[in-house]
Amino acid sequence: MKIACVADVHLWNHPQGCTRTSTGPLNERASQIASSLADAKAAAVVDDADGFVVLGDLFDRHNPAPPLVAAAQDALSHGQGRDKHRPPVWVLMGNHDMASTEEGHHALGPLHGYGEIRVVAETHAVLLDSGDGDDPLALGFLPYRPEPVEAWLEAELDTLANRMHGMTLRGGPRARVLLMHAGLRAGDEPPWLREGHDSVDAALVQRLAHDRGFTAIMAGNWHERRMFDGPCPALQVGALVPTGWDNPGTKGYGTVAFYDSTTGFSMVEIPGPRFLNCTPEEARATVASRGGHPGLGMYRIRIKGTASDPQLVNDLKAQGYGYVAEVVDDDEARVAGRAAAREARDATTLDKALAYYVEELVVQEPADKATVLDMANRYLKGQTV
Repeated sequence: MKIACVADVHLWNHPQGCTRTSTGPLNERASQIASSLADAKAAAVVDDADGFVVLGDLFDRHNPAPPLVAAAQDALSHGQGRDKHRPPVWVLMGNHDMASTEEGHHALGPLHGYGEIRVVAETHAVLLDSGDGDDPLALGFLPYRPEPVEAWLEAELDTLANRMHGMTLRGGPRARVLLMHAGLRAGDEPPWLREGHDSVDAALVQRLAHDRGFTAIMAGNWHERRMFDGPCPALQVGALVPTGWDNPGTKGYGTVAFYDSTTGFSMVEIPGPRFLNCTPEEARATVASRGGHPGLGMYRIRIKGTASDPQLVNDLKAQGYGYVAEVVDDDEARVAGRAAAREARDATTLDKALAYYVEELVVQEPADKATVLDMANRYLKGQTV
């Protein structure tokens, strides 16, 4: 048995990086995100996945407009599997989907029961069994909760283990996958990320899950894909679609991650919106290389320089890049300040905003950015600086 997972879709009418004004209910970016989600579902079907899971943050906010909900319904209903079979779809509640801790107070309600879609907003266990001789696969779901992960993880894993113990079909499933919405920490993350309540030490959750019979972990929430080896291997799946220039680059996004009860992990990457920051020199090298990428029309390039170069912009557009913008200023400090403000604006928390801002600042020696960030954080927390 095999499942396919994506994470952190963040479907929304994001305004930044659109080349044209929306003339319908979905703007350019929302349409591209929905297309990437449909392509991911189709990839899962082509690979004969027995189930498809969204590991949280299907939407960017808790109150999507009806056209966004309809786009999600259409994308998640895309494709038919063997003998026109449509694999079941589970959508895990993430922090961006959640409005409050009240039951049902989240963005996902209209999806539940639409076709094969099931919404998971509380601890839940499912057995996948084709009945044709394949090893059954047990799935344990842990949606987002606002309390620190360490405060509830062990008890909820016990709940899942007890429920799975009752799945006695053919002696019970040998493969158990933990599906959760939480960042997996390695210890090398920046402080503002490492100290978040919505993350957990990867080694800890691997040990706890392994002790309860789980064979693999797949997690959403953090946007960078990362693999953690061990007796219970864990995969931070990463964002299907990056949210903007706070998720720059082309690597590690668009992942459809598969787990097979016999062969383990595999993955494919789906084209979609990507966000690149570059200098004029880097942009010229890109033009010179003429290297094509799948989905180039969904790439968004921001060129940061001290002088405008309309020909460079036109060359990049002619090469097929969907969106090209210049950030021009002839004063280094002012350039850095504006870049810092843009990065801060794109952030989703105050800690992230501050970290982005400091990262872009021009800091005079002997000071360094790490010290500036530490002092600013202590000041905001009311500590002595």
